[in-house]
Amino acid sequence: MKFLNKIKLLFSTRFLVRRDIFHFVQKEVVGQEFDCVVDIGAGKAPFRKLIKAKKYIGIDIEDRGFGDGLIIADINECVPLKDQSVDLVLMTEVLEHIKEPKAVLAEVYRILKPGGKLILTTPFVWPEHEAPNDFYRYTKYGLEYLLRESGYNDIKIEPKSGYFLTMCQLTMVFMRKKIFIPVVFFINAFAMTFSFCDKRKDFPLGYNVAATKK
Repeated sequence: MKFLNKIKLLFSTRFLVRRDIFHFVQKEVVGQEFDCVVDIGAGKAPFRKLIKAKKYIGIDIEDRGFGDGLIIADINECVPLKDQSVDLVLMTEVLEHIKEPKAVLAEVYRILKPGGKLILTTPFVWPEHEAPNDFYRYTKYGLEYLLRESGYNDIKIEPKSGYFLTMCQLTMVFMRKKIFIPVVFFINAFAMTFSFCDKRKDFPLGYNVAATKK
């Protein structure tokens, strides 16, 4: 059954980028248990099953199927949680939609406990989306600057892909009609087979980031 589910994923036009984010989050939380996790821009909480937590809170601007524990809020205004109350914050594909990123990263820093971790992902080469609320694309240098200015340390920034996988993923972005299903499957399978070619990292789909609070 697990094998069949993995095969089904190859029919998704977002498979390559989502696979990378999923593996990054999994790598950053494996073997750990948290008292309190906050998922900002949580949507349907796709990473909830990866994380062992006594309390898992979602924050989003609307209910998109998160379930229990969702706080409806606009984080451009504030993060409605107490100082030093959270062990881990997830912000996957959210930062590009934030008007004042430095202010929000400072708010996240405020709610993290000392030694708490932020896991963040954001696109670099990707079409505009959720218009008109798509504001920025960040280089690794811009991300490091924002995080250091907000007080974070132990900053790790990884490209989501190299040139080869970026081009494979971009080829499929707009292939959402059923007629393209065989093509999407072929491109995903081709990309996985020849992923060893993905060596040039200055043209990534985006960046995966982990940072801690002092």
